Amino acid sequence: MKHHAAGFAAAIAILNALGVSPADAQTIATLTKGQSNPIVRGVRVGSETMATKLGYKSMHFVPRTENSVPEQLALVDEVLSNKPDALVFSPSDPKAFVPAVDKFNAAGIAVVNVI
Repeated sequence: MKHHAAGFAAAIAILNALGVSPADAQTIATLTKGQSNPIVRGVRVGSETMATKLGYKSMHFVPRTENSVPEQLALVDEVLSNKPDALVFSPSDPKAFVPAVDKFNAAGIAVVNVI
């Protein structure tokens, strides 16, 4: 249950930052650093649960290899092409992803980092 709280907190932070209402039909995406880490798994579950509860769409971008910077960097373009309204982001190397966050910001995607 503790891991779900991280996801809920991230989703709530995003929704508050966006100031959205259910009529706005928003999309929340997650870009996490792997499949097996219980905290980032909780972030995905929590974000999806909150999105579903509020009537929003959710999508997940997860590299196949745990903590793979190249795979996660490749997913950045996929996130951008899907144009979510908000992103819960757990970078495998925070410094390596500063340019990616700049791209998300330029695209108008609200970003909440979970590090």
